[in-house]
Amino acid sequence: MRGPEDRIDALWKAHSAALRARLVNMLPDRQLAEEVLNDTYLVAWRRMDQLTDPPESGAARAWLFAIARLVGANAARSHRARDRLVQRLSRMDHRTPSIAGSDDVVDLRLALEALPTEDRRVLRLAAIGARGRDLAVALGLNQPAARKRLSRARARLADLTGRPVHDDGDGGDGR
Repeated sequence: MRGPEDRIDALWKAHSAALRARLVNMLPDRQLAEEVLNDTYLVAWRRMDQLTDPPESGAARAWLFAIARLVGANAARSHRARDRLVQRLSRMDHRTPSIAGSDDVVDLRLALEALPTEDRRVLRLAAIGARGRDLAVALGLNQPAARKRLSRARARLADLTGRPVHDDGDGGDGR
């Protein structure tokens, strides 16, 4: 009986060219198709115990293509979300977050510079209107983690300035 390395090699040799062609047709660009191809084989490697048929078989091909369809759908969804965010951000005004009762932009800039890079990034994204899923995608986090990061960054900025930071009506939760 073949080991997992031999089986994944056999799957690659038997099906990668056809799978790559399918993914190039299915996805918006070749680079994304290559990423999905690699991710598909990574999932196949982790699930190799589920494949009872020989790697060269039609059943193995169907199993691999089913994995690729799911991985590809997830990748395409993420790609579309990133594209929507980029389009939305390009249409928005690039403004600095406001501080209640302060017209002194210099104080705000100094406070922002004193913050860690990730805090500055999340505050800038929120300032230009990134919310909820868009904020999470931009940060590479899930939505609760993105909301928490934004909330903490606003709290740190408020501590540095001694003034509350407006949350633009989203309550810091991006909903």
